[in-house]
Amino acid sequence: MTGQKRLLLDRAQILDAALALLREKQNIRELNLRSLAGALGCSHANLYNYFSGADALLWAAHAALQPVLIDETDRRAAVALAAGYDGLTALFYATAELYVTCPGWFHLCWTAPLGGERPPQDIAAMRDARARLDGQAAALLRTALPGISGKEVTEAMHVAHCFLVGEVSNYHAGRRQIDDAGLLIETAAKRAAKLFVLWATKE
Repeated sequence: MTGQKRLLLDRAQILDAALALLREKQNIRELNLRSLAGALGCSHANLYNYFSGADALLWAAHAALQPVLIDETDRRAAVALAAGYDGLTALFYATAELYVTCPGWFHLCWTAPLGGERPPQDIAAMRDARARLDGQAAALLRTALPGISGKEVTEAMHVAHCFLVGEVSNYHAGRRQIDDAGLLIETAAKRAAKLFVLWATKE
């Protein structure tokens, strides 16, 4: 049975399982080839056919996570819009909520050091995700402020996103100004939206 399962595995399935295991972890180093093999029901030696070690696995998971984050942000932003938030605030609400409720994904993306050399596929995945996110923000900015060209969107998005990463990092590290997760998400989203507009429309 194990042999059959091993033959049916492909890289995408392995990375899906890795992301599922990582989602709620505070320490991403708890994921390694042995723990992943246990979840998949195969020998960890089989995973060496796909990854040279734990660092290679984490880099591959990091790249695979990028489109997942954007898709999940879209889904959560739609819920926030339906709840009455304006477009920009909904986008940042979705981002903050995702980072707070999925700590393993957050740490993998932004705070945990990854060893080894960064693969080109990861750079490309990050670039594509950033382009999608900047495009969403540009469209929302034009809706919120007609006549704005949005040429400063990439820089404004970077500044607002760094603010969110800092707020969520403090939350996960226990250095919180706001203990209630829901209040933190709402407050951080509103502040990030204001910061984004201020930066994007600065003279």
